[in-house]
Amino acid sequence: MFRNKKIVLLLLVLCLLVCACTKEGKEESENSFVISTPEEKKYTTSEVTRGTFCVEFETTLPRVYESESIVWKGTEARVVEVMKAAGESVKKGEVLLKVDAGYSDAERTQLQLRLESELEDFLDGKGERLEEIRDARAALIGLEKEDLEIAQLQLENMELAYEQYVYQTERTIQVLRDQLNAIEEKRAQQVIKASIDGIIEEIYYSVDDTVRYGDVLAQIYSTERFFLSEEGIGFGRYGMKMNIAEGGTWENIGTYTGEVICADNILSPFLKSGKSYIKIDQNVDGSEFEYATMASLIYRIVEDAIIIDSSYIVSEDGEKDYVYVLENGEYRKQYVQIGGRDRNNINIWIVEGLSEGQIIAKEEGG
Repeated sequence: MFRNKKIVLLLLVLCLLVCACTKEGKEESENSFVISTPEEKKYTTSEVTRGTFCVEFETTLPRVYESESIVWKGTEARVVEVMKAAGESVKKGEVLLKVDAGYSDAERTQLQLRLESELEDFLDGKGERLEEIRDARAALIGLEKEDLEIAQLQLENMELAYEQYVYQTERTIQVLRDQLNAIEEKRAQQVIKASIDGIIEEIYYSVDDTVRYGDVLAQIYSTERFFLSEEGIGFGRYGMKMNIAEGGTWENIGTYTGEVICADNILSPFLKSGKSYIKIDQNVDGSEFEYATMASLIYRIVEDAIIIDSSYIVSEDGEKDYVYVLENGEYRKQYVQIGGRDRNNINIWIVEGLSEGQIIAKEEGG
């Protein structure tokens, strides 16, 4: 009887051990599976490591140039002549168009003559009054008390009159100068000149058109300074680094580096909002970027990331990704979550499923 009880207890212990192993195997099988490997197959292995991973984005970047708006700063005026047209090259200082801003040659000449006359009279008037004051001071010598008091009072009145004369005359001269400056400004405004070397993008007014304060008369873009424009991607952050291939193909010889110097929230006044602008690090001519330019934008850098070679990744039904992990001499199928791929799809950032130091495997030639 006692022997039978021992046999029953032993059988119960064995059942419990079998159940525990079965449960553990079931939990493990949810993420990994033992792969039976035919003896004739050969596998290449690699150790999982950590490193810095750059998440990149490829796009094409059109070439843009720094532009300048010619703005009318005067009162209402009429366009009388247009000297240039869109597409023409111009040098700084070349006349683009002329306007009638109410400037009069006769009025200017009249004011000039009047100003010259006032200055001449002022010079003579000051000299005469100063000489009278000097004579009055000299006459004080030898006068008695009452006569001296009277002469001193007269001298003070002469000095006060001199100061008033100087003040009033200087005010009159300044008014004439201001009027003449206003006419000269109108005269200068009548000739609208190019502010930079470049190419005319547009002349916005024609002969007999009316222009008002703040109107943009013309737009010129500079051929000396160019940028590459990134629009609508959303990755153009200020200071972002990137690699650039001229001509739109990475096989092209012309490869460069660049940096975002203007983003949507940090814009120079000559650039339009909603875009990011990239400056080329190398000293190159804008003509080298005549065609659509391919760029690789580094929009995220991940430190201490799990990185593996993309050739070790296997896709299941185009949805799940997994790798083979070598553990205890067995190859296990391990599902992973991919965080990003580099531009050439060589290195892959793994965010879940692998740990540093694990050994992954792939079939040779795979």
